[in-house]
Amino acid sequence: MLQNDLYTIIETAGNTVKIKLLPESAIYQGHFPGNPITPGVCQVGIVEELLRTCFGKKVTLREIKNLKFIEVLRPEPSVNTAFVFEKMEDAGNQLSIRGKLTVEERIVTKFSLVFEIES
Repeated sequence: MLQNDLYTIIETAGNTVKIKLLPESAIYQGHFPGNPITPGVCQVGIVEELLRTCFGKKVTLREIKNLKFIEVLRPEPSVNTAFVFEKMEDAGNQLSIRGKLTVEERIVTKFSLVFEIES
């Protein structure tokens, strides 16, 4: 779990989840000391955890259709960081997600992911 180690949830409103990145996380000690950035794999991991925590979907990542890192995501304590889930399609045992990660309303990452829904 990355929650409470890498980030905490600040607020959930509709299809948007605001988070706070935790600069003291061990992940930032190794990626990179003095110039911390959030690894892309962690950003995808946060999406999976938010689907479980905020939307009650037990899922496992199956496919990355599109993933674009537009800006570096840094653990700055006073910024507004949010995952916006623009489209969620539940098709039987698969959940297709399209969304973006924003910092102060600037798009940092865009994603289109497919998850298998666990039974």
